[in-house]
Amino acid sequence: MKLCLAIGSKLLGTRIPVLGLIMPSLDDDNVCENEQPEVIDGGNIVFHCTLHGDHERLSKVFDDGEDPQHENATSTLNEKNYIGKTPIQLACILGRVDVLKELLKRGCDIQQSNSSGYTLMHFAACWNKRACLEVLFEAGAKIDCRTENGESVKQLALRYNHQDCVDFMDWAAARLTLVDFIAHVRAMVTDPEKLQGVKLSKEEKNTTLGSCSEKQEWLENTSDATLQDFMQKKFDLEKQVELILDKVNSPAPPTGNSGKK
Repeated sequence: MKLCLAIGSKLLGTRIPVLGLIMPSLDDDNVCENEQPEVIDGGNIVFHCTLHGDHERLSKVFDDGEDPQHENATSTLNEKNYIGKTPIQLACILGRVDVLKELLKRGCDIQQSNSSGYTLMHFAACWNKRACLEVLFEAGAKIDCRTENGESVKQLALRYNHQDCVDFMDWAAARLTLVDFIAHVRAMVTDPEKLQGVKLSKEEKNTTLGSCSEKQEWLENTSDATLQDFMQKKFDLEKQVELILDKVNSPAPPTGNSGKK
């Protein structure tokens, strides 16, 4: 492919060799307006699209098997660039939300961390990218991971005074606490081993499972729940299953011979 430079060749009237290439005059019929090769930063198309926030190009390169960069994208999806960052880590740092979603869709490891223990959540919190934290949390990223220095995602956000990220981490923790408590109660009443010999009536079991289902349905259908909402729902469920929890957590009465003759 010839590299064609459009200059005022009517003044020159001739073809001029430039760095071994041929520069045609404007009168030529084969002016190469669309023959410029794609410039890819670092030779990595995934890194390039992340850097420039080009979600559409990123999606195309994966979906189009005929794309000249298709194989490059597949092989460099998790490759580190010259500063030691993977494309998805860079997306979290720059706040490229659409690119982040695309990279997760294409199979990037959501739980990955660097040599210092920084996860994707840590990178997003460090650079104050709450929207990326939301995407990662929704996709299943762990929120309790710590760096090699023992720093949590929330602690990192606090250190850099990123209050919006701190607030989100509190919200996420409250939601997970409710989710875990629902799962705990449901497992307790359906697993004889967890009941530790306590016998529940059919009504007690059905009532408890019904309360769990009610809270689970609320979680799935409430998109604007607040931290306080999660705390209140957990408190309500605790009150609803309080008697059963007391039964399970109370020591069983002594059985058999007391030792007296």
